[in-house]
Amino acid sequence: MRFVSSSSSFSSQPSPKPPARRTDPDPRTHSADTVTLDLRDNHIRHLSRHSLKGLKHLETLIATDNEIVKLEENILDHLPSLKRLYLGRSKIAEINSLASRIHRLKVLDLHLNGISKLSEKAFSNIRSLDRLDLDQNLIQTIYKETAIDFKHVGILKLDKNPFNCDCRLTHFHHLLLSKDPSEFAAVICHNPPHLRDRSVASLVRHDFECLTAFQEEVEGGFMVTCKTDYPNQVIWIYDEEFLNAGVVEHIELLTNGSILIRDDDFDLDDFRCSVEYPTRVAKKRRALPRNRGEPQFTLAPRDRTFREGSSVKLNCEAIGNPRPRITWFFNGRQIEESLKHEFQKQNSEMTIYPFLKHDEGRYSCVASNQYGRKEARFQLRMTPSSSPRITDAPISQSVKPGSHVTFRCRAVGNPKPRISWFANGVEIANLKGHFQVSDDETELTIPHVTRQDDGSYSCMAGNDVGAMTSDFRLSVIVANQNAIDQSLNDRLLKKIVHEAERNVDRAIQGTKDDIRNSAKVTSPHDLMRLFKFAVPRAAELTRSREIYEESLRLIQKHIQQGLQLPTQQLFTNVSYESVLSVSHIQTLMELSGCQAGVFKDPCTNMCFHSKYRSYDGQCNNFDHPMRGVSQMPLIRLLPPVYDNGFNTPVGWDPTKLYNGYRLPNPRTVSYKLIGTEDITPHFKFSSMLMQWGQFIDHDMDHTSMAVARQTYSTGAICNRTCENIDPCFNIPLLPDDPRFKRQEKMKHPCIEFERSAAVCGSGETSLIFQHVTYREQMNLITSYIDGSGIYGSTEVDALDLRDLFGDHGLLRFDIVSTSQKPYLPFERDSPMDCRRNRSLDNPIRCFLAGDFRANEQLGLVAIHTIWLREHNRIATKLLEMNPTGMERRSTRRPGRSWVLRSSTSPILIGCPRS
Repeated sequence: MRFVSSSSSFSSQPSPKPPARRTDPDPRTHSADTVTLDLRDNHIRHLSRHSLKGLKHLETLIATDNEIVKLEENILDHLPSLKRLYLGRSKIAEINSLASRIHRLKVLDLHLNGISKLSEKAFSNIRSLDRLDLDQNLIQTIYKETAIDFKHVGILKLDKNPFNCDCRLTHFHHLLLSKDPSEFAAVICHNPPHLRDRSVASLVRHDFECLTAFQEEVEGGFMVTCKTDYPNQVIWIYDEEFLNAGVVEHIELLTNGSILIRDDDFDLDDFRCSVEYPTRVAKKRRALPRNRGEPQFTLAPRDRTFREGSSVKLNCEAIGNPRPRITWFFNGRQIEESLKHEFQKQNSEMTIYPFLKHDEGRYSCVASNQYGRKEARFQLRMTPSSSPRITDAPISQSVKPGSHVTFRCRAVGNPKPRISWFANGVEIANLKGHFQVSDDETELTIPHVTRQDDGSYSCMAGNDVGAMTSDFRLSVIVANQNAIDQSLNDRLLKKIVHEAERNVDRAIQGTKDDIRNSAKVTSPHDLMRLFKFAVPRAAELTRSREIYEESLRLIQKHIQQGLQLPTQQLFTNVSYESVLSVSHIQTLMELSGCQAGVFKDPCTNMCFHSKYRSYDGQCNNFDHPMRGVSQMPLIRLLPPVYDNGFNTPVGWDPTKLYNGYRLPNPRTVSYKLIGTEDITPHFKFSSMLMQWGQFIDHDMDHTSMAVARQTYSTGAICNRTCENIDPCFNIPLLPDDPRFKRQEKMKHPCIEFERSAAVCGSGETSLIFQHVTYREQMNLITSYIDGSGIYGSTEVDALDLRDLFGDHGLLRFDIVSTSQKPYLPFERDSPMDCRRNRSLDNPIRCFLAGDFRANEQLGLVAIHTIWLREHNRIATKLLEMNPTGMERRSTRRPGRSWVLRSSTSPILIGCPRS
């Protein structure tokens, strides 16, 4: 059973004595099953987590018209089901963090308080707010982090706040421009004086200026002062960070608002100042009359317009002593409660459902008691609605595999109808995949039709009034379709898949043998080939997809040789996957192992995920837990462009024309358009800047390369053929290429190049996965800038990098330098080494890091070594500060270091100046 509590124990009743003052609600007076809790007019001064303890089912909390001065930090943690929180007309001065973990609060009302400061983390864990009301407070500025959090708010109200339109408000200004600026016309500047009463949204970037700072040399350093009439209210900003009280490095914040800099080497342009202008509460507070008094409206309904059939909710609130009685009238006649008219909250709320044409007219709300009567009049009008009507219906089409088809569906209605598309009774998601739905939802495009697309389709136009559906059919015509189906059965498919498996395994094993028997490693390319097999799971995932594609090639060979189709009926530029039945495709996926899903973390351990990042990237984004996860297919923002629509890259057939021309040779483009004869050093930055860029790049993506360098069909090594045969995609050399000058006779005039590895789908949507099987690429690492190059992108790698023998949270190392500083540990498990001179009897194995590309060149090895030492330095300091801390926490906390945004980005793109 669910309860609604009105908390009458705190309400103010007519009495010769003033009501008792309550500082905190008593949780013992409320049932644990309470759904709605009304605490209005109770003189409550403090809301704490203890007072709301045990109300796990509470959905609505109304605490308006109290004297609350403070909200306890993370107060929503004990109210997991809360959807609506009303705290208006109180005395709250500051909002700190409301929740320490993700909360699904929908409505938050904080209007008519004395809020002057919003903490940077106030709304950081509330991402589903439909409405946030901060009207009539004392807010002067919105911090960057808060402005970012406001992007997720549906309706944001900030009217009648004394905004200080200086440089601190630029991020809030960007927010207003990203929404509808007309909705924020009443959000105006109060300071500085020359911008007073101007709408914040109407300003431009250069209007948001901070005050001028000037310096004066004094004993012991330089005095920097802000030019203002309010020196004690100065806020200093240094290098985009707010200065706190006390001493920050060589900067001392003085009590008179100035700062003392004890360093000769400083730039005055790095300092900006602003002012927290004095504010006063200029609002009219609602006070409950202690003595007798006639009614006064605190909330009166206004003229409104509603759609036909909608639910109309009207509110009318009044104060007086004794409490006024609320009655409603329509065209002069009193409205009685019925199925159509519902009253709540002591008649202060009336709901009309459904709102129809005969409900239009003059309404009034009357508040009366023994001392008087007040009436608020208003009108309700109806906007006529109409059910959808499809005006441009899609037409059935018959096409061949590989064709490009578009269906159009347009409709009219009020409200504007939304278009939904269905394939064989299943709704098509608005994704940029095999099916592409336009942004306005009126067009469905299938860029590369396959046989599996054959079927019944429909478009449905719907709104609040009704819906209309139009059916159509897509027929995919395949020549000799019956002959192809009859030539393929489960027994033959199993035989083909086994042959494909042997071909792929033979190529992989041949590559391993070639590596094992190789005399030396002469280039980074050879070294990278060694590491392909260092990630077992990634190699297995790519192997499954390669078997699947090799099976398709063998099926194509079987059909062409066995059926002896006429040349004009052979498929020239269409994958044979396009003409296979759904059952054949399903069988191939199962036999090749291309249907294996991935383990998904349910993200329920919020104690862990709210503090630390996971090894493989799961749950790092609570709204999209699988985004950026390692060893997963890369997400496509646009559909792929393949030569045959599925798996062969553009340029696979060198004779094919694109827009009437052959594609240019990539080698020619490289050395003629991009190449240079002279390398000039940068006038300001060293190559370490480039090295840091490569390190960051290696932290975001690493596309898995083909696991073999031998062709699956013939077993030929890629550097001994110039044909495009999977996985070889070599680059031909033209006669004028500079390589011919260094080597006159080349048996195979091309540069060896293998394709990136294919990978099966993610298993996210089985319906789409069985229908669309584009060749996809895999990101071996997490796509977040999370230090995966240091700590690894899987739990296995992370544990291999840690020092598990000590409980100190250190990263593992094997040897140290002469100055006792550690080097990266050695790679022990793979039969490979990184010796440059094999004649010397000192075998040095490759180094082990979170990313095996650390061994590509010395610069990368150096920067990985720096981060190993920095992690261990911070972990050692943390251990000294907290000797009883857990080892996992000591290992993960150093990973929070953030250098890119604070140090590198300003070098590359510059610092913003006011």
